Amino acid sequence: MNFEKIKYSKCPSCKKHGIPAFRKIGHRYNLAVTCRYCGKSFSVNIVLSIFMKIAIGVLVGGIAFAVKNYLFEVPLLIWIILMLCLWFLCEYLVPLEEIE
Repeated sequence: MNFEKIKYSKCPSCKKHGIPAFRKIGHRYNLAVTCRYCGKSFSVNIVLSIFMKIAIGVLVGGIAFAVKNYLFEVPLLIWIILMLCLWFLCEYLVPLEEIE
């Protein structure tokens, strides 16, 4: 398995794995990432990143509430790990916009 395909996501411009896969979404603003092959800069849409942050919390919270009330109790650490895994998956797959 090629570690570069996990560490870097695919550039929309040159189609090579040259954009850092993580740290695209910041706390107050989205970070600009640059492809190491073509040199173009990209960023995540701010509305999409805000929606993603809220949706992950609501989704995991809703599933945790339903599982706890109707099935069985799951430790909080499992839900935190699930939330972090979803965060990293969404950050890896989030669409990018080119910055001019």
